[in-house]
Amino acid sequence: MPGTAGLSEYDPALVDELEGLLEKARLASGAGDETAALAHIQSLDRTLRAHAELPQAAWLMAERLHIEAYLLERHAGQQSRAEELRRAARALEGQRAQVYRPAGEERAPPGPPLPPDPTAGDAGAPVRVSGLVRGDVLEWNGRPSRARLRVRPGPHHVRLLRGGQLAWAQWIDIAAGAPETRLRMPAADPCSLPVLGSTRVTGSRVLAAATRCERWAVARPHGAAAIEIALCAGARCGNLQRWPVPSDASSAPAGTVSERSWPIWAPYALVGAAALAGTGIVLWRLGVFDRDAPEPRVMFSGPAALSF
Repeated sequence: MPGTAGLSEYDPALVDELEGLLEKARLASGAGDETAALAHIQSLDRTLRAHAELPQAAWLMAERLHIEAYLLERHAGQQSRAEELRRAARALEGQRAQVYRPAGEERAPPGPPLPPDPTAGDAGAPVRVSGLVRGDVLEWNGRPSRARLRVRPGPHHVRLLRGGQLAWAQWIDIAAGAPETRLRMPAADPCSLPVLGSTRVTGSRVLAAATRCERWAVARPHGAAAIEIALCAGARCGNLQRWPVPSDASSAPAGTVSERSWPIWAPYALVGAAALAGTGIVLWRLGVFDRDAPEPRVMFSGPAALSF
């Protein structure tokens, strides 16, 4: 799937359906009904691959692979393929593989815990992920991962969390001996909080992250009756300047700002805000202030709207 923007990360009804298919496959395999067991795991496989947004998808896929391996082990000449599926399942499980006994597998007592990063050492296939921005969390098989890693052959579940929200998810199939796999994450909105979130203020200076956001602003409180605002274009920001706030900012007319005090691109309306936790800074994306006004003006609607 190319991406999952706007999709829920967790659908209880869907998860119940998948777990139900797993249980049916377990029961059928235990009863020796291989045809039914294979039908259930194939249905599970199709549904899982269509819903990479699920955070537990890697572990469900691992159990599906263990069940198929259990079925293959009953047939002469299929031991190698069965062990291949077991290894792929363990790569999906990570640390869970040390303590969880899947269907049909006899396991020795747990050994040392696996490292949290799902790499396979020098023997694994190389993977490089690009397009990450500050604050992104890359999940590989359900665990936080680096942008460069080596992984075992088989299916792998990858998700991107951006600004605390699911931004992208996909299954990646890695073949044995494959050359480097390159994954490009979707471009971040240049005016989104994850991109602008590294903005800092030192004195009256605004230190902006490298961004392509055309027009945005930074504000912070200044006493009880004023705020300080700096207008920005891309990664360049003016110094913070004090602006009195009317007692009823939500209904009072916009204040007038002299062209001598503000840059020439000041006639914009503040249309959305996002607070940076713990910094006292509020960020705005700016929209064109489309009216014939004799002077540039800035509208302040208060920091109550906390989303872009």
